[in-house]
Amino acid sequence: MLKGSFAPIVISVYDRMDHLKRCIQALQANELASKTVVYIVSDAAKDESAAQKVKEIRSYIRSIQGFLDIVKIFPEHNLGSKTASFTAIKMAIEKHDKMIRMEDDVLVSPDFLSYMNDALEYYKNDMKVFSISSYSPSQFSRFGDPETVYFSQRFNPWGYGTWLDRWRMIDFTLQDFEDFCSNRQNRAKLNEIGSDVYALLKTYPGEEYPRDLAVCYNLIKNNMFTVYPFTSRSVNTGFDGSGEHSGRNMKIDSEILNKNANHYEFTPCKGATLEMLEPVRNYHTHGNEKLKLILHSIGVLNTLRKLRKRFE
Repeated sequence: MLKGSFAPIVISVYDRMDHLKRCIQALQANELASKTVVYIVSDAAKDESAAQKVKEIRSYIRSIQGFLDIVKIFPEHNLGSKTASFTAIKMAIEKHDKMIRMEDDVLVSPDFLSYMNDALEYYKNDMKVFSISSYSPSQFSRFGDPETVYFSQRFNPWGYGTWLDRWRMIDFTLQDFEDFCSNRQNRAKLNEIGSDVYALLKTYPGEEYPRDLAVCYNLIKNNMFTVYPFTSRSVNTGFDGSGEHSGRNMKIDSEILNKNANHYEFTPCKGATLEMLEPVRNYHTHGNEKLKLILHSIGVLNTLRKLRKRFE
């Protein structure tokens, strides 16, 4: 088992009580829950229609037990999901120098905290590792031993851990994105981790782009990696249409989680996992990315996105 303090968990929630309860219950089933501090940011209601749900969620958060401490972050005014989550992340990671981050729609395995803390401890001084992912597509399990891990420059937000010094390296403004991608070789590097990264970052206006793809870009630019388990320790349940940026037709693994927590053993990997390049690229390659670039170039893609939001 690892040495030193345990990483705090940062959870963001808005109006999804059922998702939050399942998330907390899964965490409570972990052996290290009682030794773990949990930061929960519950954003204020955007309007009166969500006010009662937010009130009930905050009441539930006050009742949560089973952890070392619950740090409650209840803004008086709506900050929006990005600002609210970044506020909680800043509080936690600057105090503890590391964190485990998840949204309310992530369910975890009984050995999730053991795996995350062991990996955070093992790779804390390896500056090539940006984050530890708890999620991995179930079909990847055939490529390696269940207890081992692999490296990828693809970032995944469905339960991840990182450190303060690595977090501060990420430029979420993507100020040099156009210059970087003017080089064909750099665009090819982005496409190596999936066809969606370059296409979506290119076509989203301003800073509305998905933050996980912004991290992917930074990992490619800085030649950094995420460590993944061959046996997934989390799954995202937000594909019921309730989550931000979670469309109803995106890929999802229905197989939830490692059932052999009593046999847990962390086995590290010490370098880039070349054999996983093709599986990762294929998994994140979609046929409609070229169409998105064409629609963006003629100025209609953002209009279509606004219409979709209006009728959702």
